[in-house]
Amino acid sequence: MKKSIDLGVSPKEAYGAIPSSPMDEDRTIYPCFHYSGDESLDLPRRGKMLIEFSVREETTRTDEDGDTRYMCDIQVEKILSVEGEKDIRPSKRDMSAEDALDAIAKALNTEKSDDNDEGY
Repeated sequence: MKKSIDLGVSPKEAYGAIPSSPMDEDRTIYPCFHYSGDESLDLPRRGKMLIEFSVREETTRTDEDGDTRYMCDIQVEKILSVEGEKDIRPSKRDMSAEDALDAIAKALNTEKSDDNDEGY
């Protein structure tokens, strides 16, 4: 089965509370996965991920207003692949301006040195 599920909900749906400001009304809240381990996952800041998982627990509740909430705990077992946004930062630090300034400084120092040698 291949389907895309948007997990985002409004603050009211997530917490059952009325937003404290008009800006919060447009905010989307997403579930969060927490990882703690010996090694960095070295993930891009944003991207797409294919995972293996297990549903550990599921609960469906209906409140007195008739609103139904579904909750589940998902155990992420393995990250199979990751595609990140293209990193546009240069892979090597751009030293061209520093190199150009160093060359000018060296040339000026050489000229000063030549001028001082002629005076002796």
